[in-house]
Amino acid sequence: MSEILLTPDLLLGIIGTSISLIAMAYSYMNSAKRLEHRLTTLELKIEPIWDAVRREIPKLLISNRNPKPSEFDELMQKAMNELNMTNIEVHRLLELLDSEYQKAVIDSNKGRAVGIALFRATIRRVET
Repeated sequence: MSEILLTPDLLLGIIGTSISLIAMAYSYMNSAKRLEHRLTTLELKIEPIWDAVRREIPKLLISNRNPKPSEFDELMQKAMNELNMTNIEVHRLLELLDSEYQKAVIDSNKGRAVGIALFRATIRRVET
C-alpha cells in the first residue's frame, strides 16, 4: 500500500481548497439571504393588491338587480367576507366562476372576464 506524503505544497493546496469551499458556501448563504429578503419585500408589496382584489372585485361581479341573490352571488358574498367555506362551496364557486368567465368571453365583456380571472386567482383551494 502506498503512503501519501504530506508535503508543504500538498498542505497549502488542501488549505487553499478548503478556504475556497468555505468562501463559496458563505457567498451562497449570503445570496440566499438576499434572495429571501427580496422575496419577503415583494410579498409585502403584492399582498395589499391581492387583498384589494379579494375585497373589491366581488362587488363588481355580484348582481344587484335581482331581489333574490343567485347561488353565484351568495357564494361570492361569502368569499368576499372571508367567511369559512366548505370544500363543496369552494369547488362550486370555482365551477360557477368558470361558467361566468365563459359567458363573459362569449359576450365580449372583457372587464368582467378579467375581474373573474383575478378573483379566481385569490381563492385558496381546499383539498378534498
